[in-house]
Parts: sequence; structure tokens; C-alpha cells
Amino acid sequence: MTHEFENAALCWKAILSDVAKNRGLLTLIEKFARDNITPTKVIFGTSGWRGETGTDFTFNNLRIVTSAIIQMFMENDPSVMQAMGVSGFDDIKRRGIIVGHDNRFLGREFAMEVIGLLQKEGIRVGVCYEVNILF
Repeated sequence: MTHEFENAALCWKAILSDVAKNRGLLTLIEKFARDNITPTKVIFGTSGWRGETGTDFTFNNLRIVTSAIIQMFMENDPSVMQAMGVSGFDDIKRRGIIVGHDNRFLGREFAMEVIGLLQKEGIRVGVCYEVNILF
């Protein structure tokens, strides 16, 4: 059976209606996440960026946010550098940034996108990921 969805939100609705049956639709969510270039209003909550993968949390929007953060670093604003405990962008590049992700769908792929952008600017990168151990 072929499924066509106008957007990721409708695809997620189908997936969540019967996860076992509709698990294969995650490939469509990944396609929405990679192909959707519509900018969004980014909302941050206590645990980070709030959004739905493929709708607002997309590779394009992740590149926009990451590029804005890199630009902020490059501007060497003294108040930002002081708050971060660094002397400037060269210090950030030297000391590096840790990029973390959890084990949710596309977490690793999103993290790799961020890592690539940081490394392109000469910033050292460490990676931290969540591992769930079940007893």
C-alpha cells in the first residue's frame, strides 16, 4: 500500500495511530526532514529545541540555527565570550565544542550535520551520545 502525505505532521499522525503497523513510514519522515526547506520559528524549552521532526526540526532549519551560532562565535562579542569563559573565536576553535545527541530517530544524522558545519569553520568537535541500558 502506497502512502502519500502532504506534510510530516500528517505522516506522524498515521505512524502514531498504529506504530507497529506504520513503522515503515519513518522513511517518509526522514525524507520530509531532509527535503523540507520551510523556515520555522524555533522554540526552545527546558530540554532544548521543541519541534516535530520533518515539520520544524529539519536539516535545513538545523543548518540555519547552527550557522547563526557559528556567526555569533565569529563576531567575538566580549559579553558572549566572557559568558562562555573563552577569550574569542580562536579560543573556541582551539578548545572545541561537544555535540551531543540521544537515541531518538535521526539523532545521529542531525548531530553529524552540526559537526560538519562546525568542522568546516575549523572548530574542534567532540561527540557525546546517550546510551540506554535496560536491566
